[in-house]
Amino acid sequence: GRLGFRLSCPTVWSFLRRFCKAAERDGDRAFLNLASCAAEMAQIDYKMIKYPPSMLAASAVAVANKVMGSPAWTARLQHHCAYTEEQT
Repeated sequence: GRLGFRLSCPTVWSFLRRFCKAAERDGDRAFLNLASCAAEMAQIDYKMIKYPPSMLAASAVAVANKVMGSPAWTARLQHHCAYTEEQT
């Protein structure tokens, strides 16, 4: 008997969904679009390849928060993302 596991690499999108929820903005369509756009822009820049997907997603959420007039980073985001505001 084989178990048949199917493993894949985590992507920015899997982290982005979780981090938007941690930001308590998962129902805000404009916020989600902005965060997704920021994440996409980061992925097409070759210099960003050195950063893990979780950091790119956290940074996209921080940018979206800032643009939408909210504090870029909160204690809740730091807890769920495990990054400080300076790291993003």
